[in-house]
Amino acid sequence: MRHFYFIILLLVNLPLLAQVGIGTEDPVATLDINGNLIIRSVDTISSGKSNISILVIDNSLKGNSEVKQIPITEFREESTSSAYSAVNDGNWSLLQLNILNRKWSKIDLTGEDDTKLGNQSLLKNGVYTAPKSGIYRIHFVIHLESGIELSVLGGKRLAVLKNNSVWEEKYFDAINVGIGSDLLGLNSIAQVPLTSTSIDTLIELEKGDKVQFVMSSALLNIGLLSDSKIALQAYKIAH
Repeated sequence: MRHFYFIILLLVNLPLLAQVGIGTEDPVATLDINGNLIIRSVDTISSGKSNISILVIDNSLKGNSEVKQIPITEFREESTSSAYSAVNDGNWSLLQLNILNRKWSKIDLTGEDDTKLGNQSLLKNGVYTAPKSGIYRIHFVIHLESGIELSVLGGKRLAVLKNNSVWEEKYFDAINVGIGSDLLGLNSIAQVPLTSTSIDTLIELEKGDKVQFVMSSALLNIGLLSDSKIALQAYKIAH
């Protein structure tokens, strides 16, 4: 009989035990803490495994901050799935397919042959496709062989295009060098190409947007460039 009364008492108080409040008389969760939470000891893991989640605070409800979880794979995917690098050392050219009123020509780097890091399907014929929406860092560089005269590259540019629109462009770099005085006593100035020219920029992309790596179409007939090293990188740095 004593056990019967104990069970009845437990059933009567069960609804009261469904939600526990600490520092509040009106709990709205299984455990509702109105105050700070201190955890004295936690276990440490050696690496972020796929079955691990990170606790975060959801402040969407004013006055009620709820603890929720995000799988650690979400963070790992953001940092790695968009990272891409391609390099070609002297075996590339400009494609005959011109864009923007024949002003630019795409480089012919492609994922299958030139990928050094990342998903090779992200690059095809000098066009990178953004796998996710966000802000990307784009790096585009060409290392020129020694002996190319500036007159060959005069007025020529490389550029980064977003969906066929120019995002950033740059003339091939050169520096002015004094080479002494001529017969009239005037200093002569020579422009000497630097060993490399590059574009480093940030660009906001939506998933599926195209980033084209291009050069002046006038360079199509300059075989010297095909002996130079070209590299590009693209990776997401923020939402």
